[in-house]
Amino acid sequence: MTFDHADWEDTWPILALIAAAIALLILIGRLAINDQARWNRFAASHACHVVERMSGDAATTVAPIVGGNGGVAVGIAVTPDKTAYLCDDGIKYWR
Repeated sequence: MTFDHADWEDTWPILALIAAAIALLILIGRLAINDQARWNRFAASHACHVVERMSGDAATTVAPIVGGNGGVAVGIAVTPDKTAYLCDDGIKYWR
């Protein structure tokens, strides 16, 4: 099997999209790690301790499509578990 110029013209946009998606996932991961590290430093320097926990939830909705021919739309919303920390500045932080 050979890979000529015409094949490359059809393939490079897909490869570029895959590379951009991978780069975006790496960036999101790095931002999440940096955010957690920043919180850990803050919590340690402000003597934060857990005071409350809240379980996450999932909710679904079903609604008719306006102007549709009897179709329905389904919506799903998910909230993650949360933990409240009280710090020496007197503020409750939810994470």
